[in-house]
Formats: sequence, structure tokens, C-alpha cells
Amino acid sequence: MHMIQSVGIIGCGALGRNLFHNLKSLKGLTTKCFCRSIEKDDVLYPSSVREVEELFHSDLILIAVSDENIVEVGQLLTTFSGIVAHCSGATPLHHFNGKGGVFYPLQSFSKSVIRSFKEIPLFIEGVNEETTKQLYSFAEILSNEVEHLTSEKRQKLHLAAVMSQNFSNHLIALTQAYLEKEAISFQALIPLLEEGLGNALNQNAKEIQSGPARRRDTKTLETHLSLLKEEKRLLPLYEQLSESIKTYYEEDF
Repeated sequence: MHMIQSVGIIGCGALGRNLFHNLKSLKGLTTKCFCRSIEKDDVLYPSSVREVEELFHSDLILIAVSDENIVEVGQLLTTFSGIVAHCSGATPLHHFNGKGGVFYPLQSFSKSVIRSFKEIPLFIEGVNEETTKQLYSFAEILSNEVEHLTSEKRQKLHLAAVMSQNFSNHLIALTQAYLEKEAISFQALIPLLEEGLGNALNQNAKEIQSGPARRRDTKTLETHLSLLKEEKRLLPLYEQLSESIKTYYEEDF
């Protein structure tokens, strides 16, 4: 099996930058990137190429662009002889040049913070056994947690990630805004959130659910709804989530 010794990255957003810095640190690996626009003072500039075709000497090209642009970028690589893998959780496996694959890190990234891939789960898929093996072996160099996952299961995992992380973050953002408006410090909630989230991650979340909806505490629920009657965003969310909790534990009553 041919070992991957050179990588090209298309895209210089948060994911592309994190990929680049992690790959650049690997001994014996050549890493280049292509960005549609890049300034000369950008730290990636010395390792960037001006045309996509300049990446064609690589063994692997990673497409780290927005989901809606993946197929369009893949069409530029039809004559590339190496492996082409996109890095999306929601996008199905594409054949691209006949050596298509998926190289999906399950994590949120930012341009300003470079995260080590060692503890980030990587999910791999290839159009054939050889491509899958090569991607898997390469991924093991980067991460301690590598798994082969089909497109169907990966999309479901991505959905779960959105619901659990993105949605909970949005609830916290709404809560911060609500307390700021009411001149109450959000800091008071931090110990509660840290304890609750830690318990949910390390125990069975269903079994440790608490709160007025779980207890069917109608009086408290009505008080809360009254307090939120002017909150157009929070009121429907409170109602829907409380109803979901109540029905989830219906068998207990």
C-alpha cells in the first residue's frame, strides 16, 4: 500500500488552517495549500500555491471548503491521480476522480485557535478498499481515534453533533442575552452548567434529567411561562422543550 507523503489542502478557513498546521508539524510530510485569496503577510502564504493544479503532485488533496462548494471544487480535480477527500460531516461520499474519500474531523474549529488533532475523532470513508486503507493509515498519524464510517451513519452523527453542541450553545447564548437584559450576572450559572454538562457527558443523560418539566411541576412551569411572555424567542423554545421532556418521561407518571 502506498503511503501518503504529500498533502494539498484546498480552503484556508478555520478547518483548512487547523489541518494545515497539524499536517505541517508532521516529519517527512509535504503540505501545501490553495486559497482563492491570500495576503502576503498571512502565515500560510509561503506554503500556498497560486493555481489548484500546483497541488497535483500531492498524494492526497483535502477539500476543506463550505459544503455547498465541495462538488464544484471536486470538478477541478478530475485529472488529479491521487486521493481526493472532502472534510464534511453532512456531505455524502463522492467519487470525484475515481479515488474519492472522506476525512471528517468531528470538532468545531476557529481561525484564531489551532487545535491538536490527537484527541479529535476522525471518520474515514473511501470509494474503494484501497482508498479507505490509505486514508485510515494516514488518519492514525494525526488522531488517536480513527473510525471507518459510512456516509449514512456519518450524516446521522453530524446531525447529532449539531443538535447536542450547536443547539445547546444557542440556548446558552439566548440565556446570556436574557440575563444581560435583566441586569443579572450570567456568571452565577457557570458552576451549575459545568456540573450539569459534565454529568450528562459522563453518565446516562436520560437518567439524570431534572427540572420542573421532568417533575411535572405545573406551578413552576406556569410561572416561567408568565415570565417569558414577552420573550418571542425563548417562550416557544421553553414550551416545546418542556413538552418534549414531559412526553419523554410519560411512562414514569
